[in-house]
Amino acid sequence: MSLASRVEIALRQSGKKKIDIEQEAGLPKGYMTRIIAGERRNLGPEKIRRIAEALGVSYEWLGTESDEPPTADTTPVEAVLEEFDWPPGLLPADVEIVVKQLRQEAGAATTQLPRSYLRRRLQDLVAALPVNRRA
Repeated sequence: MSLASRVEIALRQSGKKKIDIEQEAGLPKGYMTRIIAGERRNLGPEKIRRIAEALGVSYEWLGTESDEPPTADTTPVEAVLEEFDWPPGLLPADVEIVVKQLRQEAGAATTQLPRSYLRRRLQDLVAALPVNRRA
C-alpha cells in the first residue's frame, strides 16, 4: 500500500482535517493534499514521525511497506460486514455494491483495518446509495 493510501486511511480514521494534521505536524499548508495526491512520496523520517503522531498511527505502519494495521484496534473486514446493522429495505444488489467497494478500498493485501474506520465507511457508503432504490 502506498504512502498516499496509508495517509488517506489514517486521516479518515482520525476524523481530523488535513489542515489540523499540517498544524500539529508543523507542515506547510497543502502538504497533506500533496501527499495524498502522490506528489510527495519520499518523506524524511522526522516528517513521517510527526505525521504519524498527529494521525495517531505508528511510525512503522505509516513509513514502511508493512501490511500491519495502523492501530491495535483492528478487525477483519469480513467480521465488520457480518456484524454491520444494515438498514431495512436495502436491495441485495446495493448491499453487494457497498461490500465490493469496502473490500476494494481495503485492498487485497490489507485484510484488517481499524473497526471505527470500517464502520464509519460502511455508513457513508450506505448513505450514498440512492434512496429510491430501496425496497
